[in-house]
Amino acid sequence: MAEVNIEIANFITGIPELADKIFEGGSKFTDNIINAYNHVAGLNSSWNGKRYEDLVVAFNNEQPKFQHMTTLLCLTLPKALNDVAANYAAVNGDTAGQGTTLEITLQKLNEKSALGSMRFIESEVRAQQQSIEGFLNDAKAILDGLELNLEGVWKSDAASKYVQEYESLRAEVSSSVNTLTTSFTNLMTTALAEMQEAESNSTVTVTGAGGSEN
Repeated sequence: MAEVNIEIANFITGIPELADKIFEGGSKFTDNIINAYNHVAGLNSSWNGKRYEDLVVAFNNEQPKFQHMTTLLCLTLPKALNDVAANYAAVNGDTAGQGTTLEITLQKLNEKSALGSMRFIESEVRAQQQSIEGFLNDAKAILDGLELNLEGVWKSDAASKYVQEYESLRAEVSSSVNTLTTSFTNLMTTALAEMQEAESNSTVTVTGAGGSEN
């Protein structure tokens, strides 16, 4: 039988309160991610074509990491804490409070763009970029400020594993945010240059009556 190491288990109030704190942080993180993705979807009214499609693919590629963090903070970890509190309480003949849990599914973006259509309204795209990056950076800041202080209420091998999973995933999410903000800037710059080149190449100059056109 494996050795059991349980030093602290504040199951009446400490663990349920921590579950609620984690859920609250997860909810705020998720709200920012959803807002970012909704704005990327809405960006289609100002920008479409291949580079916009590339942006959508980039966001969808990072979605699993955001989903993992949402599930960890809003469901998996709060539920684990609730179960731990209930189990410890039962052993002690007490009843523990239960923190909030919720299963949230983040939707991926539609990768199908309008065929044969190109649009790039620079002022609107830049405004949306600022909003989208703001949501992503706010989501990252929420994670940076969310300390899983499990040791104060639950110090065990299982608690340590959850903390390690969170810290690893937090680093991945931070990397995803940096990847997306860089991709957005690069794709927007490329799209603008391509649009300008296409516009320049499509310009027709009339030399005069009876003359040739270039």
